Amino acid sequence: MIYILLIFELLLLSMTYIFANRDLLSPSVFMCVMYIVSTIFMILNYSKWSAGREYNVYAIIIIVTGILVFMAGEMLYRFCLRNIRIVLKKKGKRAIVDGEIVKSVIDVKVGFLVAAIVVEIMIIAAYYRQILDIAGGSGFEVFVIYRRLGISRMASGDISSLGIVSQLMDILTAAGYVGEYILVNNFVYKDKNKKRTVLLSLLVLLGAASSVMSAGRTQMLMYVAAFIIYYWILWNQKNDWKKNLSWKFIRIGMVLLLIGIPVFYNMLSLLGRTTGSTNALEQASVYLGSSIFLFSEYLYSPTGEPVMWGEESLYGVRKILAVLGLGEVSTSYNLEFRQVGTGHSNVYGFFRRPLHDFGIVGMYVFVFIIALFFAWLYHGHIKGRKNNLKTRRWVMIYGYLFYWIFISSISQYSANLISFGAVKKIIAILLINWLMNVNCRRTQTSREKCKRINLEMT
Repeated sequence: MIYILLIFELLLLSMTYIFANRDLLSPSVFMCVMYIVSTIFMILNYSKWSAGREYNVYAIIIIVTGILVFMAGEMLYRFCLRNIRIVLKKKGKRAIVDGEIVKSVIDVKVGFLVAAIVVEIMIIAAYYRQILDIAGGSGFEVFVIYRRLGISRMASGDISSLGIVSQLMDILTAAGYVGEYILVNNFVYKDKNKKRTVLLSLLVLLGAASSVMSAGRTQMLMYVAAFIIYYWILWNQKNDWKKNLSWKFIRIGMVLLLIGIPVFYNMLSLLGRTTGSTNALEQASVYLGSSIFLFSEYLYSPTGEPVMWGEESLYGVRKILAVLGLGEVSTSYNLEFRQVGTGHSNVYGFFRRPLHDFGIVGMYVFVFIIALFFAWLYHGHIKGRKNNLKTRRWVMIYGYLFYWIFISSISQYSANLISFGAVKKIIAILLINWLMNVNCRRTQTSREKCKRINLEMT
C-alpha cells in the first residue's frame, strides 16, 4: 500500500508539473515534491515502524484526493479567476501595471545596516536576560529549560509573550526576511560590496535568534524556505521568466538534502537538546517521514470528536476570539505524541488538523481555500512579473508564508500563520522594507533608483 501511495504521488507530480508549465516551485508542484520526499523516508523505515500493520487505505485516499483538491484550487485561479480579474481591471481602466523595472543591486547604506545590527544585539541581550529570570541555568541549557516550561506555546510557535521584548523580537525576525531578500537579490545581480554582504548575512543570522533561544529550529527552516523561493523568483525575474531552472534546482536540492541531514541532526546538540540513540539518517527519517506514517495511525485510532470549532487548525484564531470574549483558547496547538519505532513524533501532515476539526468535506474546503490563497499570491502578484518595488513587497510576504507549503508533508502550519502574530510580522516586513529602500545610497549610479523608490512610496 505504501508503494501505491508513492505511485499516486508521482502521477500527481507529473500532472501538476505539466499544468504549471514546468514551474517546480508552483505551490501544488512543490507540495507534491515534499509529499514524495516524506513518503520515501517513510518507506525506508516502514517495516521498523509499523509492527506488521498495513498502511491505512483511507489515509492514501485522503492524501491523494487532498492534493488533488489543492491542485484544483490553484488551477481554478490560474485559468479562470486570474483572467476574470485582469478583464475586470481593464474594463475599470485599472489595468495591471508593474511599474518601472529594477534590475540592479539594492544599494543599502552600510551605516544603516550597522546601526540596525547594533539595535538587534541590544534586543537579543534584553530577551536573554528575561529568559534567565524565568528559566535560570546557564549557556544553551537555559534555552532548553525555557522550551520545556511550555512558555513558547504562542501562535508564533517559537517565542513566548515577554511583553515589549517579545514584540521587538518579532521585528528582529522580520528584519531577517528583508535582509535575506536583499542578500539574495544582490547575489543574483552580483554585488561586489563584501562589507554589505557580510552585514546582511549577520542580519539574517540575528533574525534566527528567536529560534535558537527557544532551543528550536523552526525559524532557521523558515529562512531556508524563504531563501529557496527568493532565489527562484529573482533568478526568473532577471531572465524575464524565459529560462527554466527546475532541473538545476532538483540537483541543488539533492545536494542540500545530503548536507542538510547531518547539519539538522547536529543542531540539536548545538542547541543543548539530546539526540537520543538515533543517528542522523534515522532522526531525519522521523522528522521527514513520520508524518505520513502517523496519519495512517491516526486514522486507525482517532483522538475523538473536536471539543471546539477549529481547535487544531485555527489555534491563532481561537486566541483572538478568546481575547474578544467570543470563545475559549484551544489547548490543541501541539498534537499528541505516538510511537515511531523506538522514538516518538507528533506530526501528521497537511490534512490531519482540518480533517479532525471540520470532517472530510470541511477538510477539502479548507485545503481548497489555502490553494486559492497561494495561487492568488504567486500567480496573481509574482509569477511573470518584473522585478519592481511593488512586486518586491509581494515576494517578501510570499517568502515568509512559503514555509506553509515547504512543511506541508510534515505539518499543517495554519495554526501558526493564520494568527495575529503572523500579521504583525508581515506588517513589520513591509515597514522594514520601506526603511531599507529609503536608505539606499544616493550615488550617481543609484540616484534615479532611489528617486523611483521615494515616488512609489508616496
